[in-house]
Amino acid sequence: MPKIQAVGTALPRYKVSREESKAFALNLYGEVYKGDPDRLLAIYDHTAIDSRYFCVPAEWFASSKSFEVKIISTLKKG
Repeated sequence: MPKIQAVGTALPRYKVSREESKAFALNLYGEVYKGDPDRLLAIYDHTAIDSRYFCVPAEWFASSKSFEVKIISTLKKG
């Protein structure tokens, strides 16, 4: 019968705080929530997630990329 021999964890390289996430989201989606930015920012406060991790820098998300490029890039960076 198969057994789990070991378990490991790892975090992606780029750590982003909640405040950094809020600023980035406001910059990226602010036009959509122009009349009520607190509606967008409240999402980050209600989740109570202090930091998030990404395999690419936050700036990478700011430019448009095809789905294919996003998937390939993510797989390469792990």
